[in-house]
Amino acid sequence: MTPSRIFLARFSPTGHTRRVMRFLASGFHGTGLPVDELDVTDRYARETERTFAPDDLVFVGVPVYAGRVPRPMQQLPQWHGNGAIAIPIVTYGYRAHEDALRELASVLRASGFVVPAGAAFPVEHSIFPEFGQGHPNDNDRYQIEGFAKEVLTRLTEDRLTGEPAFPGEGNLRPYPAQAAVPVPEAICRQCGRCAEVCPMDIIDAFTMRVTDPSQCIGCLACIHACPDGGRKYPEAVQAHLQKVRERIAPFCTQPKSPEFFF
Repeated sequence: MTPSRIFLARFSPTGHTRRVMRFLASGFHGTGLPVDELDVTDRYARETERTFAPDDLVFVGVPVYAGRVPRPMQQLPQWHGNGAIAIPIVTYGYRAHEDALRELASVLRASGFVVPAGAAFPVEHSIFPEFGQGHPNDNDRYQIEGFAKEVLTRLTEDRLTGEPAFPGEGNLRPYPAQAAVPVPEAICRQCGRCAEVCPMDIIDAFTMRVTDPSQCIGCLACIHACPDGGRKYPEAVQAHLQKVRERIAPFCTQPKSPEFFF
């Protein structure tokens, strides 16, 4: 089967998943197939009703949070797959992707997609950028583009069948109960950029403060977007994160490579 359309949907608060998905898109250059990018990081774009056709090919990319799919992407009731093929893509901060691929595949199947393949790509860690610094690099890009081409080749040759054995045991670890909430610093100049990029739409555009801390997913979009470094975690949280860094460092310093599942 040759797909009539290719969609690349991404949830990417800090941009690493966006970069991977754009490398995937470049793998389809020269095919003549229409490729549409869907940025579902924004809450309203994410909640838009979307109906796909059986001959669509849909790649869905998300970052890994504590071995899980980000909370906003754990259900997609507004998406109607109608038997279209969906390829889950997870990006992880150079530690491990654990159950994320298996979970994202389940989310997609629940929305009516067929899931015959998937991939996990190591990227620079959002909190500790020294882990995986520079990823995805040129070698990663070559492999990402190659994965896109392999999926399309197998699909057109009717070899994209079955259900891959994604990692994980099926018993998902509990999602973090409450993310630490970044707060504006004294140097905040009220530019409103943090409110614009918040995927949960919970930052007041006038005060720059989080209106509903219980909904914060700790994605760091607001911290990365601030042009002056005027938004940070409280000092107590920063001290805790240093302990986390020490704990995960042995796992983050080992070389990582993209992983493909068919």
